[in-house]
Amino acid sequence: MKTGSKEWYNFHAEEIKRLCLFLELPPYVVGHAKTLWLGALSAGRAPIPLIADCVYICAKLSGNRVSVPTMKDATKELWDRPIKILTLDKRTAERRWVWDYKDLILSLYPDEVAWDDFVSDWG
Repeated sequence: MKTGSKEWYNFHAEEIKRLCLFLELPPYVVGHAKTLWLGALSAGRAPIPLIADCVYICAKLSGNRVSVPTMKDATKELWDRPIKILTLDKRTAERRWVWDYKDLILSLYPDEVAWDDFVSDWG
């Protein structure tokens, strides 16, 4: 399947849905995760790890708490490899792609307090 094709987008949209269903997240999280994933495709993450990041972010900010170990277990179960969530990128000052997409994330979950809590462990 060709990167960027309709088939490619549909495949990844289905993977977002599969991960959300596996984690028993509400349907609106699926839509938000798809929106975030589409908006963050240029973030420098491969598509499948980006899916895991987006689902994790949307779950956390929607109040549907999932842990990083739970995400790693889920990705191992679904994709035969544990995905590291929100890995550090030593090439950039911000070090995590989410900083460049804060406005998009806040458009989905307009709660600055939740955002501040989400990023508080990052220094």
